[in-house]
Amino acid sequence: MVRTGEQRAGHISITQRQTRVRTDVGGGVELAFNIADDQRETAQVHAGFAFLWKFIGLSCFNPFAHDDRQNSKMVYMPAKDEQFSRYHAMLSPLASRALADADAPGAANHMAIALPAARLLLSDDPSQYEPLVTAMRTLASARSLTDWAGHHRPCYHPFAVHLCLAAFHRHYENIPPSVWSRCEEIIPALVEPLRGSEHFADAAPPDEFVPLVLWQALGLAEQATLLSRDVDLEMTDSLVAVIVANPALNGALHGTSPEESLDSWTYSELVGLHALARLALLRRHKTWAKRVEEIAMYHLENTQPDNATNQPWGLFAFLWSAKTRSFAEQQMHDATAHSGGAVSPLAAMLLADAADCLAEFG
Repeated sequence: MVRTGEQRAGHISITQRQTRVRTDVGGGVELAFNIADDQRETAQVHAGFAFLWKFIGLSCFNPFAHDDRQNSKMVYMPAKDEQFSRYHAMLSPLASRALADADAPGAANHMAIALPAARLLLSDDPSQYEPLVTAMRTLASARSLTDWAGHHRPCYHPFAVHLCLAAFHRHYENIPPSVWSRCEEIIPALVEPLRGSEHFADAAPPDEFVPLVLWQALGLAEQATLLSRDVDLEMTDSLVAVIVANPALNGALHGTSPEESLDSWTYSELVGLHALARLALLRRHKTWAKRVEEIAMYHLENTQPDNATNQPWGLFAFLWSAKTRSFAEQQMHDATAHSGGAVSPLAAMLLADAADCLAEFG
């Protein structure tokens, strides 16, 4: 995302700009999000010129990049930047070591395909650019992925897509034009499998589909932000708004069914919370962020460690508010408790994603 003093060329929508993290000593610490009031049609023109700047190698020069702070509306969400820096410093090396050592079976339908993307969320490593292209191309034709334990889960494919889009977004300026153009060409096919979520733009999905729909909405929103596709942003905003407006009676993300075990339901909750937190951060949406905090508070007060998982789904959601950070610290402990201080490759991907969220705050 664009930060104060930086200019980014590309198809990243100029309707959204992050300015800074502001410390307000008297009233706590708040995150200020700058949502620019540029006209959408102007953004499309600017994005077209930005493509040209990138193509001819002028990625640092964009005549349309400007400071939108004077003509903006501010949306505030609770944050604590010094704590975020501390947690980032804890997560990054832990995830980096595990990702560097991760076994890659080589199967096209394995979560290992997203390892290059997860590594790029932690550092700008040019050796991972070509593997990122390969991952995006593979995921465009894949529909189901297997983890290192042999499990298939519906959230794995959209999670892997998200990692690729997030990595591409983070290193947009540094990727060579030849790699950049191939990534951009793949994106429409990459997100095509996620469009099943469009059926729920007007009515809330069944409880069991809520996490998957949120993950699919995230991938579609990320590609829409990169490619300035307003129609997809409007659709995904509607998807998420419907889900946020229909919480479970107890305040959780979604309801339970008699056939579902508590452990399974909790896993589903945390998977969905992870996607919702990412969406709230991506869209700088105060209402969604408040809902993230509500769900996180529910689990802080009701979820026992025995019912949780050693995969830190939703970690950033719990780190976002100071009220729920004890749950996040328990997640970090659980991720390492069964492996002598190391973490599994999948857990490392989740830690890397949380670290990337924290990096958004500077």
